[in-house]
Amino acid sequence: MARREELTFSLSFLDVMSVGLGSVILLFLIINHASEQRSQESYAELQASVGEQQARHIEFQYQADELGQAIRDTEAELAGMRAAIDRLSQQLEDDAPPAPELAAQRARVKSLQQEVSALEQRVANLREQARSQDNNANIERLDDGDRQYLTGLKISGSRILFLVDASASMLDPTIVGTIRRRNMSDDDRRAAPKWQRTLATVEWLAAQIPRESSFQIYLFNNETRSVLPDTTGTWLKVTGEPGLTQALAALRQVVPGSGTSLYRAFAATAAITPRTDNIYLITDGLPTQGLMANEQGLVSSRRRLTMFSEAIRVVPRVVPVNTILLPMEGDPFAASAFWQLSQLTGGVLLSPPDDWP
Repeated sequence: MARREELTFSLSFLDVMSVGLGSVILLFLIINHASEQRSQESYAELQASVGEQQARHIEFQYQADELGQAIRDTEAELAGMRAAIDRLSQQLEDDAPPAPELAAQRARVKSLQQEVSALEQRVANLREQARSQDNNANIERLDDGDRQYLTGLKISGSRILFLVDASASMLDPTIVGTIRRRNMSDDDRRAAPKWQRTLATVEWLAAQIPRESSFQIYLFNNETRSVLPDTTGTWLKVTGEPGLTQALAALRQVVPGSGTSLYRAFAATAAITPRTDNIYLITDGLPTQGLMANEQGLVSSRRRLTMFSEAIRVVPRVVPVNTILLPMEGDPFAASAFWQLSQLTGGVLLSPPDDWP
């Protein structure tokens, strides 16, 4: 009788393997459920936080509206008081009343002048309260650019440096639009919507500079220079001469053009003494020029990343670089690159919505 051949895989072994596979599947299901539950809890917490911030924003808006109405009402009352004083003064000159009546009218004029002084002080206090609430301490913006969209970005430090990209790409968010606008007149280039948004961004940031701090505004494209040429390498006072008002006026006369050498911008930053406490970089993407600024034609994304890596090597590691990115078409790696820069230096990366500031 032939000997029966033994099977390597018996029924018991298959049972064990099935049980093991089922256990593994069950384990994955449990882990996935726990992860999904944690994600839902995190999402709920984020929703609650967003709701709280929105409620605070609405509350601040109501307070701002009330302050604005109070200022308008007080200014209207003040105008009425001044008109009354002018009428009484004119009557005193024209009518020449008897001495007792003249003394009474003069006393009334004096009383009205005191009330005017009190109203003027009230208007000043209300304006200061409104300015403190919005933290716009240096320049007054009359549009809606005072909205606090940039949560997490704080303008602080004894010496504050703004690096403003003034290359041709700051004329338009698209490549075709940039090519078209860079061949326009100087006035048309200054009026380009993207460049106007850049100016508004700088003005919004400049409004937050602490009064006791010093500042400097550097422009960069192929070269890097101060917006006030005679002040390159020096710090300016907010209320000094020249100060913030002169710097912003000069910035509005700038005509964007040429390429973008971020290396030269950061090298100029490192050369300022004493060293800056905070850098605020306003740009739209990765550089198109390196140290030598001799790149011609279209620069590949890989080459631009290489030039970016070379540029950040000259940034002082102890100085936070806060980037406001106004995205440019055809530059997909810009956001991740500048995010890495913010992580490296302890700064902040922000890409605000189109309606800001």
